[in-house]
This record gives sequence, structure tokens and C-alpha cells, in this order.
Amino acid sequence: MTIALGKRAVTFGITAQSPIDAIFMWSEAVTPATWISWRSALPDSLQGFTVVQQNTPLMVSLNAATDYTTELGAFQSGQWGIFVGRSVMAYLGQDGTSVTDALATELVPFQDPSLIGAFFRYNNSSQNWDSYGDVGIVIESIGTLNRFDLVFIEGNGLTSWGYDAFMP
Repeated sequence: MTIALGKRAVTFGITAQSPIDAIFMWSEAVTPATWISWRSALPDSLQGFTVVQQNTPLMVSLNAATDYTTELGAFQSGQWGIFVGRSVMAYLGQDGTSVTDALATELVPFQDPSLIGAFFRYNNSSQNWDSYGDVGIVIESIGTLNRFDLVFIEGNGLTSWGYDAFMP
């Protein structure tokens, strides 16, 4: 498994003893966009991916508790593309930002929150998805966003989500 960290690639030798069971990545390279996976029990020829590009949001499934330390490289300001349908991004704003503030200040163009139908954030503590927006009978449960939260977005229109440069 190769993951781009900063300007260099790091290859992980994940073995049967590794606590990593699976890694999931949202792929817009397939139609319709969907999750693809890398699973520790499968050979490379059956993996959904074997290389992860820099700044790609990932969801990792562990079969044991573990600590993981990685290099956190600086990055320039930019934008995540949000499409009609579903998109996944890592929230790169400030810790403790309310959802309404994030929508008002970071959504491009024209800070138009109507372009976002709903979004979901994976909650590591509850092992479930928190929600915000027009999600039917699901209770809105996202109070604030923190940097690097994995966010799954239902877009009503083509837009993007801006983020500021980051220096660790």
C-alpha cells in the first residue's frame, strides 16, 4: 500500500498482524461515484486501489485498537469540488466551527448553502454517521466540525468548498 504524505510516497507493509482490516476511499473515477476499498486479506490483484494520492480522505477499519502517527505536511489554500450527487472531503477548517458558519464562509460560489442538500460526518466515538441538512427523519446531529473530519456531501448543484493554507 502506497500513500502520498507531503511530497513523498510512503509504502506500508501491512501484514496479517496489522490492526488495519480495511481502508476505504471515495472514488469519483467510476460512475456512479462509490466507495472502493483495500482489504488486508486480499492480494493486490483484487484490491480496489493500491495507491493513495496526497490529501485523499480515507476511512480506516481496524480489528484492534492502535495508535498511528503520520507526517502532517503543510498545504496551500484550495477547494474541494462538490458535484450534483455525492462527494467526500476532509474538512480543513478550524476546530469547533459550527456547520452554519462553515456553510456561510467556506462554500463557493456566493456562499450558497442551498447547493448542499445534506451532509454526514463519521463520528469515531459513536462509530456512526452524524447528519446535517435535509435528511428526512434523521435528526441533525452535527454541532460543530473539526479539522480533518471526514464529510460525505449530498450536492444539489455544482459548487466547491474552499479551505485555507495550513502550516503545522
